[in-house]
Amino acid sequence: MKKIISKTIWIVSLLAGLGLIITSYAGWLNPNTWSWLSLAGYAFPLFLLLTMACLVICALIRKRYLLVPFFALIAAYPAVSLYFPLHFAALGDPVTSDSTLTVISYNTYNWSWGEGVKDKNEEPNRVVEFLAAQDVDVMCLQESPLTGYSTNELNRQVTKKLQYIDTIHGHGASTLTLISRFPIVRKQFIDYDTKGNISGAFWLNVRGREVIILSNHLQTMGFTMGEREDFSSMVHGEKESRDEIKNTSHTIAGKILSASKIRANQAEALAAFIRDHKNEPLIVCGDFNDIPQSYTYHTISSALDDEADALTDCYRAVAAGPGFTYSRYGIRARIDHMFCSSHLEPIHCRVDRTTDASDHYPIICQMVFR
Repeated sequence: MKKIISKTIWIVSLLAGLGLIITSYAGWLNPNTWSWLSLAGYAFPLFLLLTMACLVICALIRKRYLLVPFFALIAAYPAVSLYFPLHFAALGDPVTSDSTLTVISYNTYNWSWGEGVKDKNEEPNRVVEFLAAQDVDVMCLQESPLTGYSTNELNRQVTKKLQYIDTIHGHGASTLTLISRFPIVRKQFIDYDTKGNISGAFWLNVRGREVIILSNHLQTMGFTMGEREDFSSMVHGEKESRDEIKNTSHTIAGKILSASKIRANQAEALAAFIRDHKNEPLIVCGDFNDIPQSYTYHTISSALDDEADALTDCYRAVAAGPGFTYSRYGIRARIDHMFCSSHLEPIHCRVDRTTDASDHYPIICQMVFR
């Protein structure tokens, strides 16, 4: 019996470690080329948990196998620190001064109208109320069409402090809104293949320095409300039929792969824009609809190969914890991100979970010029 237990621990530790390493670097694989294998990064949290469990079990029961999960964690450390950064010194309150630049990125879910608001003219609007309470310099908002009602609410509560506002419209009803304390010099729509999503750049005059804000709402998964509820039921163990679980899994996986292929092309278009403007202060933010262990994230974050010019993931650099920006229907993931160019240094970053007005949580980052 002891031999069976020992062998089982060895095999499970080895498989968990190999799975952790594979899922850590799956984001390097283009889904248009590698198809299903490129989606392995979505299983990263599972293999991280399994490897940590194996580390504890080996330490308690079979110390001679301890090196297997230990070396797996070392090999996967870049992905582990990306998924769960540990900068506890930065968990204090931000300190605002004339030299800081504070940016919030928030998918408003069409001003929370998708969250059961029956009257689109309902006052007060919880999203606008939340924004009005924020002490920030720039608001990058996705899914934020400026209707008569939302414009009136913003003018009444927000633009008294941040007086500059502009939008970029994409295909269909997709809209990016930028509200700024600083003048908006110009803007540019980023053209790429999409099914109703959008990216765009705004040039701001920040205390005499031109800064580009590249705001994004990349390809959504395209889940219907029914599919989201089916997935939530499956995750919470409420589906007992194997056929139901199989059908739900197949549908969800198929849509993830399809959307990932579209986002891969979008990410490459954004990377090209970033390279074209590498000599200018740049902030890249928004709803990427993808996790850190994805080709979308990898392509954008590594758009500038030169370490001196590389983009910095603000959350990874100064925050702590997994920082989930989406937590609905059994899905918990950080899919909203913010990067800055080497001209800027992040000093504070957090995901604000005090509001549930949208289906996303906002990410707020503070930075200073180098």
